[in-house]
Amino acid sequence: MTEPLSTLSTEVLIVGAGPVGLFLACRLAQLGIDFLIVDKRLETVKHSRSIGIHPPSLERLAEMGLAEAFLAKGVKIAGGQAFANTRPLGRLSFEHCPEPFNFILTLPQFETEAILEDALLQLRPEALLRGLELTDLKQEESYRVRFKTQADTKEISASYLIACDGKDSKVRELVGIPFYGEAYPDAYLMGDFADSTELGSDAGIYLTDDGLVESFPLPGGIRRWVAKTDTYIQTPSLESLTSLIEARLDHKLLLETNTMLSGFGVQHFLASQFVKGRTLLAGDAAHVLSPIGGQGMNLGWLDAWDAARALEAILKKGKAPKSSLQAYALKRKKAARTAIARAAFNMQLGRKTPFAPLKYAFVRLMLNSPLERLFARIFTMRWL
Repeated sequence: MTEPLSTLSTEVLIVGAGPVGLFLACRLAQLGIDFLIVDKRLETVKHSRSIGIHPPSLERLAEMGLAEAFLAKGVKIAGGQAFANTRPLGRLSFEHCPEPFNFILTLPQFETEAILEDALLQLRPEALLRGLELTDLKQEESYRVRFKTQADTKEISASYLIACDGKDSKVRELVGIPFYGEAYPDAYLMGDFADSTELGSDAGIYLTDDGLVESFPLPGGIRRWVAKTDTYIQTPSLESLTSLIEARLDHKLLLETNTMLSGFGVQHFLASQFVKGRTLLAGDAAHVLSPIGGQGMNLGWLDAWDAARALEAILKKGKAPKSSLQAYALKRKKAARTAIARAAFNMQLGRKTPFAPLKYAFVRLMLNSPLERLFARIFTMRWL
């Protein structure tokens, strides 16, 4: 018996409705470009995950008319206090960065996705298709992409295909783009608790003799804690994180207020090419970097912004596809390499070292000299 087959057609097909895919979909809708966005998930994952929204992203969200929705829900971090163990080293201030977004905004990822999905449903509600899992694709005069659903099989014809489907991208695999990289030797524990610090809206960066501890405020009086561990802990207990924080900082977390707990390792991967034919990679489908520094989602949004500009140039302004897509690929791959290097530097600062006094002296100098303004701009993802 032949399975039922329904067919759709569009100019641009986005695979993956996470934060990068939804951002791209909103932008394409605003530019008047025909598109569909598909995802195998029926709904978003209720997990805080990526929390930091950097100034370059806020600038683009403002141009899309979406920044106010984020600002209404998020917490503004105007700076970060650095410590050697518990001894203050200085403060990295974002206050002298370009206005109006001279801060980093924190917001749980599920709330970020909800804002973007609500915006998309207002702009182009029929464009979002959930519950479709990619199974195959063929490129002829256009892409013919096949999905399975609970009820039938769908085939979508598209002129351009955008992979926003994450690190294990099925699009990247089917198109045949190699993904090179490896795991770092680093591992971390992460958890969200009621804020019991005196840091206010500042981040806390603790360079301890036993490894990095980071702390970031979240909406609702919550604070995210991240601590480096000697080994990867797949199924952590509350005590594994809280006892570590207490031992390194002499600070007790409120166990009964915990809302999220996980352990994670870190990797770096980079696609060999960001464009192949009329397939574009964006976000984790194109690059994976350490989350220390909070660049990943934002880097994906910058990819999406530039992808939308390239598609607008081709589809609305009649520019040559090859040169427009090549410009996208060159710019975004260079940005990804820079971001990976910045993330690696952040991790290096947080590792145990026999030269800890030298590291502490370097950070103190960095935060108490004219270099502080330069590092503030680097930390807030300028020049990517």
